[in-house]
Amino acid sequence: MKFSNLLRWLVYLPIGLLLLVAILVATEFGSRLLIQTVDGMVPGLEMDYKSGRLNNRLALAKFSLELDDLTISASDIEVAWNPWCTLTHSLCIHDANARDFSLILITETETDSESAESDDEPYTLALPFTIDVRSAAVAQGKVIVDDIVIQWTQGAASVYLQDDRIDVRRAHFKDGLVHVDADESAPAQTETAQAASSAWPFSQLDDTRIPLKLLVNNAVAEQFTFAYQDWLSESFSNIFIDANWQFIDVQIERIGFEHQPYGVVELHGDAQLAHPYPMQLDVTLEPQQAPLFANLKGSRWQATIDGDLENLVLAASEQQRLFWQINGDVALANPDMPFHLSLAGKQMIMPDELTEVLQYQTVSASAQGNRHQQEFEIQGQIDTEFEQLPIKVQITASGQHGDQQLTLANLQITDLLHQGSLSGDATLDYRQGLSWLLNGNFEQLRLPQWQLPDTPVISGDIKHSGRWHEHQWQLDFTPININGDYLDMPVSLQGKLSVNNKLQGYADDVSIEIAGSQLQLSGRVDEQWQVTGKLLGKQLNRWLEGAVGTINSDIEINGRYDDPHIAIKGQLERFGYDQSIQAESATIAASYRPLSNHQHQFELAMRDTELGHLESEQITLTSAGDLSHHQLKLSGAGDFIPHVELQGGWSEAEQSWTAQLQAADFVTTAGHWRLDQPVDLHFGLAQQQFDIGKHCWQARDSSVCLRQPATLGQTGHAELSIDISGHDLTRQLLHQDYQVSGHLKGELDAHWRPEQRPNAEFQLTSQDLTMAFHSQVDSDQQQVDIGQLDISGAIDDRQAKVKLELHTGHGANLSFHGSVQHDDTALAGQLSVSSFELGHFKSLLPDIERVKGFLNGQASIAGTLSDPLIEGEFNLNDGEIVLLSNPTPIDRLNLSLQFNQQQANLNSQFHLGKNAASLTAAANWRDQFTLTSRFTGDKLAVLLPPESSLVLTPDLRFDFAYGTPALTGTIAVPKAEIVFRSLPDTGIAVSDDQVFIDQIDPQSRADANLNAKINIALGDDIRVNALGFIGRIGGQLEVIKQPNVPVQLYGPIELTNGRYRAYGQRLDVQSGSAVHFNGPPELAALNIRAAREIKSADVIAGIHATGTVKQPIIAFYSDPAMQQQEVLSYIIRGRGLDSDDSNSTMAAATALGVTAASSLGITNSMEQITGIQQVSLDTEGEGDETQVTISGYVGERLFLKYGMGVFEPINEVTVRFYLLNQLWVETVSGIENSADLYYSFFIE
Repeated sequence: MKFSNLLRWLVYLPIGLLLLVAILVATEFGSRLLIQTVDGMVPGLEMDYKSGRLNNRLALAKFSLELDDLTISASDIEVAWNPWCTLTHSLCIHDANARDFSLILITETETDSESAESDDEPYTLALPFTIDVRSAAVAQGKVIVDDIVIQWTQGAASVYLQDDRIDVRRAHFKDGLVHVDADESAPAQTETAQAASSAWPFSQLDDTRIPLKLLVNNAVAEQFTFAYQDWLSESFSNIFIDANWQFIDVQIERIGFEHQPYGVVELHGDAQLAHPYPMQLDVTLEPQQAPLFANLKGSRWQATIDGDLENLVLAASEQQRLFWQINGDVALANPDMPFHLSLAGKQMIMPDELTEVLQYQTVSASAQGNRHQQEFEIQGQIDTEFEQLPIKVQITASGQHGDQQLTLANLQITDLLHQGSLSGDATLDYRQGLSWLLNGNFEQLRLPQWQLPDTPVISGDIKHSGRWHEHQWQLDFTPININGDYLDMPVSLQGKLSVNNKLQGYADDVSIEIAGSQLQLSGRVDEQWQVTGKLLGKQLNRWLEGAVGTINSDIEINGRYDDPHIAIKGQLERFGYDQSIQAESATIAASYRPLSNHQHQFELAMRDTELGHLESEQITLTSAGDLSHHQLKLSGAGDFIPHVELQGGWSEAEQSWTAQLQAADFVTTAGHWRLDQPVDLHFGLAQQQFDIGKHCWQARDSSVCLRQPATLGQTGHAELSIDISGHDLTRQLLHQDYQVSGHLKGELDAHWRPEQRPNAEFQLTSQDLTMAFHSQVDSDQQQVDIGQLDISGAIDDRQAKVKLELHTGHGANLSFHGSVQHDDTALAGQLSVSSFELGHFKSLLPDIERVKGFLNGQASIAGTLSDPLIEGEFNLNDGEIVLLSNPTPIDRLNLSLQFNQQQANLNSQFHLGKNAASLTAAANWRDQFTLTSRFTGDKLAVLLPPESSLVLTPDLRFDFAYGTPALTGTIAVPKAEIVFRSLPDTGIAVSDDQVFIDQIDPQSRADANLNAKINIALGDDIRVNALGFIGRIGGQLEVIKQPNVPVQLYGPIELTNGRYRAYGQRLDVQSGSAVHFNGPPELAALNIRAAREIKSADVIAGIHATGTVKQPIIAFYSDPAMQQQEVLSYIIRGRGLDSDDSNSTMAAATALGVTAASSLGITNSMEQITGIQQVSLDTEGEGDETQVTISGYVGERLFLKYGMGVFEPINEVTVRFYLLNQLWVETVSGIENSADLYYSFFIE
């Protein structure tokens, strides 16, 4: 070979090789060829070229590498790598993406000989080259290491693999699954293996190791599920992992995750995954939404787990919200699992349904034992409220559990609020069914009130046992001995009782007494019922609100076990219910066989019965038959005579009741109504529908008819027609002053169905109604002819409307047309009134003695129900009103009421007595209702029956805004004549200790929210004759009322002059006497002096009242000063105490007796007996001429008086006859006789 040729080969061969390499690496053709060549030459390697070049980005449709224990596969791979790294025995991947990725590592179990030769050296996986993946993304991935399966989707990571080390520098997963012990294809176990597997699992827990070092620095997953075998599966979110796992050693820098719905968990520590699994872990738990345990939300738990499965120690605490501490240890590797546990907390952790009842409690407990036998002690305090009963109790208990038996001993519950207690012991055995035994003792234990009107309190003891097995149960109470208090009445439960699921058993002298009623039962139930009892009820209102009376009944139950016969016979006395029914007495007789198709007989007979305003001598209700055929009868005698007969029956197959009302007849003082024909009745349970056949109710000249059969239920219809005569209308509805003739006719047609508005039409018409009544306007009998009356209305899917037309023969007209839309509640209407005489309808107005006046006007209505708009005006001319409670007439009344959209203005002028007054008001309801009004007048004369009169000049203003009424202004009283002969019955206050049933709460009175400030000025001519005082008063008063505060008075009332009668004498009121108000009226300060001047002795003697109105203080004073008894003698006798005067004692006794007689109401009794009015006991004269007098009026004009001397035998009779109020003739017969003519007048 020539040198040139050799040189050519030496040059061209490397160049050719370089070109070949370039073609294989830098071209798609070469890359495909090279990959196919490597795929065929390397065993266990399979690659399927897709696109790209080896030196840039290479895409493979499939990649698979199978080693001895390791299999890696992927599909749809795209890799950007550095091929030059292969020169350093490395694989450098800059960017890699795959649709799916799978890594399976199976470490085969060695044979016994191989295991012995291994010298316990763990198997280690070593990679043949280094792999550096800076960025990799896998849509779906799976890693299987022995029986651990890890799956994920949308994963991205940066991984470095070298020798036996896998370093996950960064990882992010959308969701995934970790499944431990997931191999379901394991071979069948031998008998030895099965025996081994049945041993205690924690004592032979297999090691969990991986044959490499796994370093996870920053791994994040949005959602992952952890599963163990096929019985545990939990989902976690927001997972963060920073941990190392090398063979069996696990080092946790930080692992955090969120478990829904329990909360956030974070832990760090280390552990070895080989028996006995030593570990040291610190755990933080923050519950977020713990199901059924809402009180855990917001707490923060710190826990430490230390030790191994042979002795695992737990310490946990929560010091943020619940303040709990838990300590314990357990030997999980020991099949007996011995343990110790102690806990203490300020708030018990319990299910939500209990936290609604028990709001706050403290608890401490301890327990020890093993999984076969446990002992425990518990202490706790509950502070809560249950059914309106405040509860604060201390609980202590101890017990043990084992062999399917729970024993609770030393149970003690102490009521810290009411000093009640519950103590006892209990046993529960569940080895075969359930059986239990309870021994309890109660001392002043308060039970929850529930719906009862009072809280029961019980004491006593109870011994109870029971059992339950396969739906068979037995309850025994041997004995019961409970006593207590309920509604301030004794409660007791005594006797022995046994009952089972067949209601067989016995009752031995069982007595139940509660709320004034007593039930006694004795007997037994086996093959025969042999039970007797007695019910005594003294206060039925304790059991049924509105009921009154007493009941005394005997109860007897006999017959075969499968056919019991219940018989009740009883007596009711003074029975009533809700004021609608009252009976002097009643008898009950009932017989009932519940298992014989509810065969029964029942009779209730009531005597001297009142039904509302109807009275009946006797009413009897009977029922007899069974469920299939029964009949009911109602009869009576007296002013109310009912007669009703009904027969019916229940069909079990059709689940319906069919009956016929055969007769119905009601005779009352208001009329006689009867049914014209039998009525068919039917009720279907499934359809919840009641059908009534057509019929009529007829009176003398009236009828009310159901024209067609009616259906009542969710879907139904009814057609009614009425024809009521004026005579029957008067007796049923109107006042006795009215007599009505003519007829009122009408019809109603209604139908409805679910989810639709009902539709109805009605119409009432009359062309011949006439009202005759005794007019209060004058003494004549008046008659109103209603020429036309039309009332009609309708309701449909869109609107409801009504129309009223009334025209009388006297020219009065009333017309109203109105409608309201369903959707937007829009209103439309017109109202007009003309020549409407109010006097015709006086009897319809309460508390009115006389009324007259003509009403005219018209108005239109628009807007909506919540925002009505009214336009129009109404006028009342020449009106007059006289109230029954006050004879002062309001006459010459002219009133104008004007409406303007959402405003109304009232202007009125009238005369009260002889002078004019006015009342104006303005109302507005645009946003919320407001009202302003003013009442003024000048010297208005007001009469106060029976003898008082006032002259008032008021200027008052009443406002209402924001829900609060306010009354302000002034009242001047220039003149008044106030006379009180005696206090009314309501003037004497009862004791504060006295409580009235159904008394109105002062805070709920209509004026409780009133604001008031009124100044009252008393003039110079205020004359008072009341309670022994005759004279004049004056002063200024300010009346103040604040919301929910009683009335307050401020200012003085001065007693300017007058006389006060005390101790049988008339004492002159001294100047400066006054009553000073400074708050509540009953606390007004008194400063009143009244004295008698004895000129012959130059002595002034009197009384001085101080203190308050509620608690006055009476003292005597004199000038010159002397002892109290001496002053009293001068007041009563007009002279001092004379030791030798035998008449002193008699005079004092007479004067005191007169005073006592007046104060004790003896004069009132004399008025009732004799018929003489205004009877008065008094004394007259001074010294030896002192007389005791008794006087009164016979009729209105004749006055009689009889006087008897105290010291001298003087008797006088005075007769006075009033010709006029100020002119009278008076004759006196005594030691001297006289006849005189008197005339009295006032000088102003």
